[in-house]
Amino acid sequence: LAQAEQPVGHTHRVTQASGTRLVTVDGEPAAQACVFPSAPNQPKLLGVVVGGPGGRTHHILRSVLDVEENGSLLLSAPVSEGDRVVPLTRDPETAQRALRDMLDDLKRRAPANPAFILVVDGEGRQNTADAPVGLDFQAIRDTFPELPILGWRSTSQLAPVEGHPAHHRRSVVVTIIGH
Repeated sequence: LAQAEQPVGHTHRVTQASGTRLVTVDGEPAAQACVFPSAPNQPKLLGVVVGGPGGRTHHILRSVLDVEENGSLLLSAPVSEGDRVVPLTRDPETAQRALRDMLDDLKRRAPANPAFILVVDGEGRQNTADAPVGLDFQAIRDTFPELPILGWRSTSQLAPVEGHPAHHRRSVVVTIIGH
């Protein structure tokens, strides 16, 4: 799993939440604490921070749908008290670096007799007009030149995080299928 959204600020602890309403983080109104310094004109995104393979951290995306008068954030999916959250932005260059890191890790853990690669690539990962189409595919091809690649583009992806299924957007999921 390689994600297109990257952290742009401090990680905060959820101190009050109710379903999809994030009321406070670190004891302060969520809208006040979760600032988006480098992305003022982009859609506001939060990530619920979770551990990942090899000690890497991942985040599970939550779109900010509304900012309420009391400073609460209405999110696209629930959060819980105690969760760690971080403001996110879309960054195609950092997304490509995360993909290359993930592919290097996957190559080290590949089965002895790989048969092919299955890819679910998120639409919108290259979020800029000048990003070449097929950049993810080329990175996979460069890392595994001997293997056939099967796959498709999708608006969302399913991939486990910490052993539990999770819904992702603008991510790429790469699976090596062995004999």
